[in-house]
This record gives sequence, structure tokens and C-alpha cells, in this order.
Amino acid sequence: MIEHPQWIPQEWQERLNVRDGDDKGRLWRIFPTGTKLRPIPRLDKLTSDELVAALDSPSGWQRDMAQQLLIERLEPLDWSKVVKTRCAKLLAELIQSSSRPEVRVQAMYTLHGIGSGMSGHVPSMLHDPHPGVRMHAIRLAEPVIRIPALDSNQQPPTYSEICDLVDDPHPWVQLQLAATLGELPGEGPARALQQILMTTDDPYIRAMGLSSVDEHNLPLIVFGLLNMPSTEIIEQGHPLIEPLLICAVTYAAAGAP
Repeated sequence: MIEHPQWIPQEWQERLNVRDGDDKGRLWRIFPTGTKLRPIPRLDKLTSDELVAALDSPSGWQRDMAQQLLIERLEPLDWSKVVKTRCAKLLAELIQSSSRPEVRVQAMYTLHGIGSGMSGHVPSMLHDPHPGVRMHAIRLAEPVIRIPALDSNQQPPTYSEICDLVDDPHPWVQLQLAATLGELPGEGPARALQQILMTTDDPYIRAMGLSSVDEHNLPLIVFGLLNMPSTEIIEQGHPLIEPLLICAVTYAAAGAP
């Protein structure tokens, strides 16, 4: 019995042992007979190196807690540089070696959280076989892509590497790319955003793409739309025309060039 008897109808209480299970906790591990359970580690007792190893687990709770403890320990600026450097190396190895995509992602975010050498790993993650990893790699590229690398081994991804994902067929990747392209200046990101807007039939991806339209990329996107080789837009219109015109009027009213 997990529920308090107060919330059980009286006639049911008369047929049940309402105190059954009062010697057990509220969190139960349910498993098949004969299964050997994984031990639950005391994460607060582990060293930083052991916490990195604990990240490589199928248990989401264990990964989250190991990540939290690592960042709490290693993020402060006065923490031992030797320990932080060693953990960063172990996290980088985990990104490359783990067979679990969720582990690769959390190892990358942990590197980002402790402020240690994350940018150099983003380019390889952009080509990860799992779409969830590619999606997070795009997101993690935003804070580092415009920062010059001090270490030649830690080169961030280029604009073209991000824009090349415009042909990635997975909607997770398309959705994140539609958001990130709005953060990147220049003609390349604007044309990639234009391609997403003009080719997607997913309303959520289109809405995300429109949220990335600003006074800088709007002219290129409109020009590309109006100069499509097909006569379909002239004859039938396009769902982008109205929201883009609204954007143009809004920016003009605000005094944008």
C-alpha cells in the first residue's frame, strides 16, 4: 500500500490491509526474478575521476547527479588546475568512447559546465551518428563559435560546418539549427535559414525559423523567396510571405535599415 488510507474509499479499506508495506520506502526497484541488480554508488564519496566514470551509466539519475557534483566541485576558479585538467581529459575520452549517446551529450555539457576545453570537441559531435548528439552539438556551438581559439587543438566549429547541417533530415537537428542560425551573422547562415524556411513543412521548425529572422538576414531571405525559379509562389502564394512582411513592417517601424 503506497497511498494514504485517507484517499481510499471506506469500502475498499475494509477489504485491504492499509498498513501493508509500511516497513518499505516509497522508491522501489522493480526487476525480474533472478536479475542481478547494478549497485547504487555513493556518489558523494567518489573522487572526481570516479565521478567521470560514473557518468557512463544507463541510469539517468546517476548521470545527472555525477554531472552536478562534478560541476559543483570543478567549476570554482580556485579549484586545483591539475584535477580539473585531468577530469577534462577523462571527459573528452568519454565523449569519444561511450556507446551511449546520452552519455556523450552529458560529458560535453559537463566539460562546458566546468569551463574547460569544450569547443574543440563540437565539430566531431556535429557528425555524430545519433541525431540527439548532433542537435546538442549545434546548441553548444553557439557560445564558442565566435570566440577565437587560444589552443590550436581546441578549434571551434566554423560557420560552414554549422550551415552544412541544413541538409540533415532529422527534425531535431532541423529545429535546433533553425534556432542557432539566427545567432550567426553573415550571408551563409542567412541562406541556410532561408533554405530551412522554404523547404520544411513542419510548423514547429518553420515557427522556430521565423523566430530567427532579424533585420540583418531578412533581406536575403525575402530576396531568395521572391527569386525562386518556380512560378508556384506567384500563382499560389507561400506561407512565409505574410509573416516575413510582418517582420519587414515591424523592423521598418522601429527604424531598422
